[in-house]
Amino acid sequence: MTLLAGVVTTFEAVFGYRTDYMSVLMLRFISRLPVDSPERRAAFSYLANKYLPEDFVIEDLAKLEGAEFFNKSLQLLVGGKSGQSASGP
Repeated sequence: MTLLAGVVTTFEAVFGYRTDYMSVLMLRFISRLPVDSPERRAAFSYLANKYLPEDFVIEDLAKLEGAEFFNKSLQLLVGGKSGQSASGP
C-alpha cells in the first residue's frame, strides 16, 4: 500500500492531478496509517490535509472493507461520480 501511495503522490506531482480512484486509494492508505509516533502523526496530518475534505471523519470509513469501503469513499470524496478527476482535467 505504501508503494501505491507513493505512485499516486508522484503521478500528481508530475501531471498535476489525480483521478477519483487515486483519491480513494489515498484514503485507504491514510485510514490504515499507524499514528503511534510523532513522525507518523505528522505524516498522517500532512496527508489528511492534502487528500481529505475539510471536516472529514475518517474513523467511520476505516472500519469498512472491500467494495463497501470503495463505494462509500468514492461517494464521500467525489459525490459518487466515477470517472471524474478529483483535482484535475
